[in-house]
Formats: sequence, structure tokens, C-alpha cells
Amino acid sequence: MRHTHGSALVLATLAAAPLPAQSTGFWEPRPALAIARQEVGAALLGTRVYVTGGLGLGGIELSSVEAYDPATATWNRIADLPAALHHHGCAAWNGRLYTVGGYSGGFVPTASVRAYDAGTNQWVDLAPLPRARGALVAVEIGGKIYAVGGVAAGGVVVGELSAYDPTANRWTTLAPMPTPREHLAAAAIGGRLYVAGGRVGGRLLQQLEVYDPATNAWSTLPAMPTARGGTGAGVLRGRLIVVGGEGPGGNFPQAEEYDPLTNRWRALAPMSVPLHGIYPVALGEDLFVAGGGLVPGYGAATTVIALRYLPDGVTRIGLSTPLCNGPIEAYVARRPRSGEPLFALLQAPAAPPFSPGVLLAGARGSSAGTLVFQARIHVDLAFPVLPIPVNADANGAHRMPVSLAGVPAGTRVVFQYAWPAPPGCPGSGPLGASDALEVVVN
Repeated sequence: MRHTHGSALVLATLAAAPLPAQSTGFWEPRPALAIARQEVGAALLGTRVYVTGGLGLGGIELSSVEAYDPATATWNRIADLPAALHHHGCAAWNGRLYTVGGYSGGFVPTASVRAYDAGTNQWVDLAPLPRARGALVAVEIGGKIYAVGGVAAGGVVVGELSAYDPTANRWTTLAPMPTPREHLAAAAIGGRLYVAGGRVGGRLLQQLEVYDPATNAWSTLPAMPTARGGTGAGVLRGRLIVVGGEGPGGNFPQAEEYDPLTNRWRALAPMSVPLHGIYPVALGEDLFVAGGGLVPGYGAATTVIALRYLPDGVTRIGLSTPLCNGPIEAYVARRPRSGEPLFALLQAPAAPPFSPGVLLAGARGSSAGTLVFQARIHVDLAFPVLPIPVNADANGAHRMPVSLAGVPAGTRVVFQYAWPAPPGCPGSGPLGASDALEVVVN
């Protein structure tokens, strides 16, 4: 998506601080886990996200499993793993959830492979990995579970790739990764396995490599911009998204996206809470991250956050940064069709109190602007300007339907959020924040 910073927005009080041109998407908080955990395995089974095992507070090994139901926005405990497990692979296929390898009994690599059946709420043992390894990743492709990378006995970092056939209950050893690595990120796009980042011997990696099951061969692709380990990856809209991680200087907030069609990387919005030891899951249009370490090493969290894209056809054209709470950002949930309502979202990064604000919506033009809270929006006055009062909820978010009835397809609509500075916010002037988006109507 192309981002511009045009003249449609003029702020009378605050200096503009636009986002980088390549940045897109935003992070939302989601209901927290019941148990703090990091170095987890996670996967989408049916409509639910399952988070398995991991390390809890103080590094205690966990066997507990939690399942998130997006329909009710709640977490529930299900049957525990037969044994505590962390740094393992996790994938789902054909109604079953699989855990692959990992560490158990300390940092001892295990070859164990298990499957969970949601219908019976039971775990069963399956054929073990050809070699025990931890800090690996498991990915489902074409009905097979691929286990890649990790650490074997004696601390040997491997590039090993194995595929499990659930029908035959059998593993096959395949061509190894060109770059051995552990604490890596991996995901599948178009029937191919993409592997990014990781570490070996304390060295952080940025290599991106792809495996094609049809040829049993690996290829090297453009390196990820940020070298990191302890990271995780998922896929949205056919693009690989690598988020989080850890290094000697702390956790990485970076979220970076690789598009196989353009063979290029770009930056996305950084994580609102930088985490490592994660296993992201694609859930609809969200990249869902549950748990993780808040600091390098041990720092298990109950935190759950999700990355959402700015939809196609939506461009950020201005963002101010107040001195107190940070910017309150406006988003739309989808690109609207002519005559249909859309849902706008306002997300604040800090806790209330917030002063009530106003969301303005109008067709973009060059006429004299409408002034609200010292923020000016330039719109075509032939279309009505919608001023919508807004109050943020306890989480700093507010969703509302916005009617665009009568606006023809192709119209460029500007949405701008403005609010007065809250009491006790020195130096910010009368304007607390202002955010503007341009949306092209379908």
C-alpha cells in the first residue's frame, strides 16, 4: 500500500510526526491468557487458537493448554499435555493438534510427537521424530507436518527437515536447510516452507530460505531486514510476517513482511508489546500472538496482542504526537463499498483518562477546512461532513459504524480524529492528538 503525507491535514498546534511511509497495520490488545507463558507452541484448530505448554513464571515447565474462542473472546483450559513441554513445534491438520519435539525435563531435547483430538479432549502419542530436538518449528503443508531446525543432543544446532505423514504415522527425512538455526520463524505460503531469522552459536540471523516439497530443494531469498532469534511468523494475505524476538540488547518490536510476489520486505507497525518465545497464529485478518517473554531470558507474560492490517485502499495521511499519552490512532476495519457503512476504530496506547473527541468524515477536496479542536480537515463541502462524538473505552479503543450512503465509488474520503488534551498534560496545548486516514470507496 502506498502512503503519502499530503496537504489534506493541517495541525495548528502540534508539529506533525507522520509514520514511516512503509509502515502499515496496527496492534490491538486481546483477552489475556490465564497462565503466564513463553516458549510456547500454538496453532489454529477449527476456529480456536490453542496455546500449548511453554515456560511459566520463573522458568517453570508447563503442561497446561489453553484454547481461545474468538466468538466469545474467552480462554478455556483443555486437557493438559501428558508431560511438560517447551520450545516445541505445533501445527494442526484434519481436526487434530500436533506437538513436535521440544525440551522436557529441563533443556533436554525430546523426539516426542503427540496429537490432541478436540472431540475426545485427549492426547495420544505418535511416531517420534527421527532425532530429538528443541527450539524448532512445525508447519503443516499439504496434509503433512514439517519439522525444521532446532537444537539436538549436545547443543548441536541443526538444519534438519523432516516430514510427518499422519495417515502412515511415519517420518521422512528431507533435504536439510542450507543455514542451520534454532529459535527460528517459519510458515507456509503456496505449498512452500519459508524460514526466517533464528540464531546459531549466539549469532542472530536474518537469512530467508524457502523449501519446495515438489523438488525437495531449498532456495535463498532476500534477507530479513532485522536479524533476530526467538521470533515467530505467520501468514496474512499470502505474505510472510515475522514479529518480535530477542537479542543481547532486549526484545525486538519489529514486524516485517515479505511478499513472495514482489520478492521484497517492508516494515509493518511495531509490536505494541515486544515479545519473544512466541508462536504467532493467523486468525482471520489478524496475526494473533499469545504469551511470550517480556524481557530476554525468563519473563513469561499473559499478554495477548494481534496485528491487523490497514485495509487495501486505506492510507495514513497525518499523525500528530502529543506529549503525554502518545498518539491515538484511527483505523477502518475494511475498505467500504459505495452506500455501505464501515467500522472505524480508535486505538489509544495508554490508559485513560481521555477527553471526549470527534471523528470527522468527509470527501477529500481543496475547499476551506473544517476546524475542530485546532485540527483542520480539508474536504469537499459538496458532501456533508460527519462529526461523530467519541469516548474511548477502558482499553483505549472505540468502534463505531460510519455511514457513507450516497458517496460514489472512487470517492476519496478523509477520516480524522481529534480530541482536546486531557488535564495534567503539560506542554501539549489545546490539541491532544489528531490522526487522519484517506479511504478510497469501492
